[in-house]
Amino acid sequence: VQFVNINDCKPEDCYLLKAKTSVTGKAIYIPKIYMDADKVIGVAKLKTHYQSDAVVSLSLKNSFGVPSGYIYGLGGKDGLHSMGLKEAIVDINKIRKPDFAVIEGIVGGEGEGPLNNTPVKSNIVFAGKDLVALDTVALNFMGFTVNQVPHVELASKEKLGISDLKKIKVVGADLNSIKMNFASTFK
Repeated sequence: VQFVNINDCKPEDCYLLKAKTSVTGKAIYIPKIYMDADKVIGVAKLKTHYQSDAVVSLSLKNSFGVPSGYIYGLGGKDGLHSMGLKEAIVDINKIRKPDFAVIEGIVGGEGEGPLNNTPVKSNIVFAGKDLVALDTVALNFMGFTVNQVPHVELASKEKLGISDLKKIKVVGADLNSIKMNFASTFK
């Protein structure tokens, strides 16, 4: 396996792509190695986020890490934030969303995330192909609703997946009996 730090990708290592039905109206540099991969599996951490356009950082938000930090700014990727956080998240996933995603929540993070989360033992792992559905189930487990999480709500409106819990098949534990209430500045 070859490991590549996609934050080091320069413009020549990327395709400049715009989603067909872009919500930002902008093209985004996406690393060629990501776009050319046969399959993409996203692995995210179950955690809250301090920004009102994010609220939680799960599988959809995890794709925010795909564009190069060299191009958009290391750390906070301010160049993407200037497009609108929820809009950039949706456009990146419209350009290419992972084929499968896992949200690891053995120990999740609550409070002032993503960098200053307080660890919380949540003892759970979520996995699926529909990232909107996956995030909907995970954020519900965390004690949020879709209408509290702007990028998931927008992704659903943009037809990236299902956000109606009644239409999502959950395999495993009964979600209502294991729900938690993650601390957040948005509750």
